[in-house]
Amino acid sequence: MKKLRIIILEDLDLDAELMKIKLKREGLQFTSITVDSKENFQKALEEFSPDIILVDYKLPNYNGMEAMQFSLERYPDLPVIIVTGSINEETAVNCMKEGATDYVLKDSLSRLAYAVEGAIKKKRIEEEKRRAEEELRNLNVELEKRVEERTTELMKVQKELLNNERLAVIGKLAASLSNELENPLTAMRKSINYLKEKYQGVDAESQKHLDTMEEAIMKASNLTYKLLEYVHAPEANPSGIGGMEIIEDVLSRIRIPENIKLYIPKKEDTPYFYADKEQVGHIVQNLLLNAIQSMPSSGELVIKSGVIGERGYLEITDTGTGIKREEIEQIFEPLYTTKLSGIGLGLSICKRYADINDGEIRVNSKPDEGSTFRLLLPLSELE
Repeated sequence: MKKLRIIILEDLDLDAELMKIKLKREGLQFTSITVDSKENFQKALEEFSPDIILVDYKLPNYNGMEAMQFSLERYPDLPVIIVTGSINEETAVNCMKEGATDYVLKDSLSRLAYAVEGAIKKKRIEEEKRRAEEELRNLNVELEKRVEERTTELMKVQKELLNNERLAVIGKLAASLSNELENPLTAMRKSINYLKEKYQGVDAESQKHLDTMEEAIMKASNLTYKLLEYVHAPEANPSGIGGMEIIEDVLSRIRIPENIKLYIPKKEDTPYFYADKEQVGHIVQNLLLNAIQSMPSSGELVIKSGVIGERGYLEITDTGTGIKREEIEQIFEPLYTTKLSGIGLGLSICKRYADINDGEIRVNSKPDEGSTFRLLLPLSELE
């Protein structure tokens, strides 16, 4: 046992010396300080850093119980032994209830060393127990963290496997559709063109049906193209491209309805990106078309551009129907769609193009309020 530090709260010097003698005779190694007043006791408690306190139950100007309570309030783990000339059983029980580790009668000081050793041993066991509990709590936290990380990894792998399975299905479907549909669709396109040329000036109703047929054929061809595009996404061919150049190029290829108000950034506010122009254009076009489709009645379409950290961004915000929170994480998965028409590949292709250009697409949306899609891309040194 290490050398103990003991505070003895005792007003009689002889009694204090007897305590020390008894402890030394039993072989205890210790350093002690004797105090006899409230002020000196509280000062010693702060400055002496004791391992244990021996307290006389009755003092002329201080109460042993009061001293014990003061000590326990500040140092709840510090053992306190009541040492008194006389104490009845009821008082002894009360002392123990109030927090005393033990009590010793002055006419039985032969058990003082035993009581001190027992108190120190109990303190040490409790400290070891707390350390073990703390270690156990830390291990549980670490275990929960590892389980959570592992679960996340497994979910990611499961998602990748699911996407790979979907990709395999899409690949087979794309190959089959390409072989089975392309030739008939080509023949139908040629036939429609022939009929339109041969019967120019035909009545409006017949012309309407021919246009409907041509539009349906174009949609079918586009579906086949999208399937092949998703399965066989080309590598990126990056170069320095201006943000405004991308915006203007895309807007030249699509029609903005009159009921939608369009806002575009100033050229000087748009950075230069280092990315594949065609693929980025495809992403922006798809996002703009989705935004337009989300506002069938009217709304606002806002295009913004700028720089965040070491990356530039193109941002498209609409005031349309918005996306439910639980659907946001799914909208980039292949074959997932919230639309009544379509097969759910548009945003999947956008994400793939963003990934191969070292980019990222972020989404913020609220149902019935609208959506914001932000495309982040590497910056180009070209200005």
